[in-house]
Amino acid sequence: MQNMEYLNRLEEVSSEFDQMIRALRGGEADRQQKVRHWIVTWLLIPLTSIWDLKGVFKKKTVNFAPAIPITAGTVLVPIITFLTGVVWWKLLIALLIVGYLISFIFIAPRTMCTFNSGYFRIAAYASFRKQEYDLFHRTLLHDKETFYFTPIYEYVKLLATKDTSAKEHVELIHNRIDTFLQQEKSEYLSEIKSLKDNFREKEKELKQAIKDYDNELQLLFEDSNNLHLGIKHIVEFLKATNTALYRKKNKCFNIADITHMLSCGITIYELDDQTKVLKKKYDEGTSGASPQEIPLSSRFATARVINLKTVEEIDEPSTGRFVVSRRFDMGYDKIWVVNFHMDESQEKPLFLTVSNHILDTNEVMRMIHSMLLLKQEVDEMKGVS
Repeated sequence: MQNMEYLNRLEEVSSEFDQMIRALRGGEADRQQKVRHWIVTWLLIPLTSIWDLKGVFKKKTVNFAPAIPITAGTVLVPIITFLTGVVWWKLLIALLIVGYLISFIFIAPRTMCTFNSGYFRIAAYASFRKQEYDLFHRTLLHDKETFYFTPIYEYVKLLATKDTSAKEHVELIHNRIDTFLQQEKSEYLSEIKSLKDNFREKEKELKQAIKDYDNELQLLFEDSNNLHLGIKHIVEFLKATNTALYRKKNKCFNIADITHMLSCGITIYELDDQTKVLKKKYDEGTSGASPQEIPLSSRFATARVINLKTVEEIDEPSTGRFVVSRRFDMGYDKIWVVNFHMDESQEKPLFLTVSNHILDTNEVMRMIHSMLLLKQEVDEMKGVS
């Protein structure tokens, strides 16, 4: 008796599940053949469900639930008109719109997701009940085989009505179920591994992108700091230049003003074309250890800038100390070589005299050149050689 109840219950469950599978497979076939777009059906269900007779001809039960709000609104029109005196056609239009919206939003989606409603659409089911659809699609809708629950019921019924080899049949069922579960487990594990690998790869790419962003941000920060510092040095240089010009107007301009403009020591040599020797003309802001004369055959940057005809030459007399040599063509057919003496801690003279990616030092040197020409003119007027 207990076995019969079990079989009856299994038969009911198999029938219900097979009906669901047929609906899903039929919907899949319709979607592959692009039969009737489900959104159009969704829009029309509240209206077509009133008079759609296809369920009668196909001996199917048609779900009239989508038509209930519109039908109820139509029936209520004369009653509400009688009680309130509202114009009947305006009330009818309002209730029809409200009934349509209620059916469209709340009832029609549920109807299209009901397997035996007569309006079932697989695309709507996949949209409104995606989690259920994905589960059934992975487990029941295989392209290579057709699976239904009724054969399981028939097989179990056959086993229940026969005494011979029952144990073997039960073990066979168990083995098949185990095989199916192992296969599903293997597929899920493979999918999980693939997702983990993709996640690790994306995580690695994200970390690298963050690192690159941080490096780029650090470079921009350093460039910004260097730019602000460079602007500060230029402003100080312009202020010192302005002061030197005022001192020239007041007849007290000297080499010390130029050293103040650059904030470093200066030695100036003049070329003697006859002896091919550079003779020291000025020495301001240094220790005074520079030689009085430097022959052109010397290895010093002062001589190299003449011999090589380069824009600038740099010497490093000792670690961290620099001498930047520049050649200037002066008035009266004279050639001066100006040496700027500084060390690595003096950011301002290094920024103003040595070529860099922020400042074109040639413009600074043009300003220095003009101040030197003014100094030479003052010396000539005073008769200083």
